[in-house]
Amino acid sequence: NALCMMDADGSVGTAGAMRSRGMTGDTLENGKEEKLALSISQLLSSDGEAQVEEMKRQLENMKMTKNITESNLKLEREEKKITMKNMESAMKTIREQMEKQNEQMEKMKQECDGELINYQSEMQLLRDQLDAKDAMLANKEQELEVLRQTVDGRSAVGYVSDPDEDSEDGADVNGNKVAVPGVISLPSAA
Repeated sequence: NALCMMDADGSVGTAGAMRSRGMTGDTLENGKEEKLALSISQLLSSDGEAQVEEMKRQLENMKMTKNITESNLKLEREEKKITMKNMESAMKTIREQMEKQNEQMEKMKQECDGELINYQSEMQLLRDQLDAKDAMLANKEQELEVLRQTVDGRSAVGYVSDPDEDSEDGADVNGNKVAVPGVISLPSAA
């Protein structure tokens, strides 16, 4: 095998190859110089030119492959950038929608809390009214019991009339006034 290197312009040179291996003309022995010269001459022969051309073609193929690969990578990078921008835009839209929904939910929660407070206030008012009426009813029942005991103690004749009856105190079924001892009428509780 011949020791040679292709220069940047594509030409074959032995000096660069020899320098890269640390070889100079002074350090080579005579036998090696002859082999080197023979190898160089073989390279420069028609087979050597074919090898150089093949190497040039391979180098061009590698450059084209590299360029294609770089182009593909650039396209992929651009596609990824576009995809990322689209994803960021979609996420922003979703975030805005979520914020609007959160605001609506908070508003609805506040309305519900307000209604709940109103219902609780109304229920408390109704409880207070019920408690007041229960207390008034208990008071009236005590008064009625006292009146019944009073009537029972005065005479054996008499009754406590129902305030919802159509007849007045001391009237019979036909509406004639009759004096009934011990009849007490109680006003109706409104």
